[in-house]
Amino acid sequence: MANTIKKEVTTKKTTSKPTGVKKNIAAKKTTTATKKATTSKVAKAVKKEFVGTADLFILNGNKRLDSKHQFNENLSPIYGVMEYVWEGELKKGEVTLVRKSQSKVPTGDTYNSGITLVGNAIAFFKVENALTTVSEECSDQVFNYCNPESKLVYIGEPGHHVVYVRVYDNANGTNNDRWATISIE
Repeated sequence: MANTIKKEVTTKKTTSKPTGVKKNIAAKKTTTATKKATTSKVAKAVKKEFVGTADLFILNGNKRLDSKHQFNENLSPIYGVMEYVWEGELKKGEVTLVRKSQSKVPTGDTYNSGITLVGNAIAFFKVENALTTVSEECSDQVFNYCNPESKLVYIGEPGHHVVYVRVYDNANGTNNDRWATISIE
């Protein structure tokens, strides 16, 4: 009887292994097919270019006002004001924020105009020919009081970034693009 039991156990083991192997092979084929389909979808999504919709453009070594250099506008969940968001490649050199009318943001020729660099933007940008001061209340903010000769310069490594800009006007309601606050990821 001991021999009979051994044979049954051996037979069961032999029978169950090939079935399990076939299931695993089928599962691997399905997983591989799913991975290939997912990879293809991801690759297509990465190739899609950013397209903006707001009346604000970023110029960095280019002078073209096109949808690739155009910001999107949305309500900032943190500050409760309109915020412009742009995603794309930045390279070292001058960066200019402009409207469709080619007017610069901030306007540099208005009293008390400038740029605040917030968080990572302090390491990625500098403002030349401006009066610069670090916030006493918050060490991750640098205020740059601008004049007509001031310019924003990207000093970080060339690469893909998301740039956030908030534009403020005078307290009396004049729409003059007096101040810009910039953050970057």
